[in-house]
Amino acid sequence: MQESIYILGNGKMAKAIAKGLNKKYQTIFVVRNKNNCENSIHYDNFNINDKICILCFKPYNLDEISNKFLGQKAKIIISPLAGVSLNELTKINAKHYLRIMPNIAAEYNKSCTTYVGNKNNEYFQKSLEIIQTFGSAIECESEKELNLAMAINGCAPAFLALVAEAIANGGLSIGLKNEKAYELTRALFSSFESLIANNHPALIKEGVCSPAGVSIKGVNVLEDKAIRSAFIKAIKESAGV
Repeated sequence: MQESIYILGNGKMAKAIAKGLNKKYQTIFVVRNKNNCENSIHYDNFNINDKICILCFKPYNLDEISNKFLGQKAKIIISPLAGVSLNELTKINAKHYLRIMPNIAAEYNKSCTTYVGNKNNEYFQKSLEIIQTFGSAIECESEKELNLAMAINGCAPAFLALVAEAIANGGLSIGLKNEKAYELTRALFSSFESLIANNHPALIKEGVCSPAGVSIKGVNVLEDKAIRSAFIKAIKESAGV
């Protein structure tokens, strides 16, 4: 029988995590309105005692929701709530807390999930096993590092989506059919995954670009448009630094 994990909330991230977990765990949503979500429990009917819970509600609702569980104690609290510290999470009593920052690729078991928590706690390995179900898990040395890392693993998928759309639109502008341009772009991102996993980005660029070749001409245009600076500024802005 599959172990149950309770997801408090039913937004996009909650649903992505649930889909990633469903191969190994039974996921149950804890919600305000059961009419909007299948396989769910209303907050007022939920007892958190000895449960494994993932918090996917809005961070500003922490006080309100924690008040519903006064006198109760969860087994594990896993929290992707942006900006909510481990100390603040103790408003909901639990045996173990793990802060995480996944991304929506959790739906396909491909999330890049950063985490921080007490590694000496008896439930730490169980918590780690849970988040590894929906993708790779990367440890952060501190909560500050987790907050900064969010700009890459949490926010940058939106930046890459812009890149993908721009590349496909570029294909359209040179005469490729729209469907073919997007097919090529998807295949490009898939093949690039293996390249970046095994090579420094600079070496990939050197391997593609030949002297006076077509690739370096395109690279020069991007450099003229300060593409590197734009991405660096975007990461800094998302990180709030």
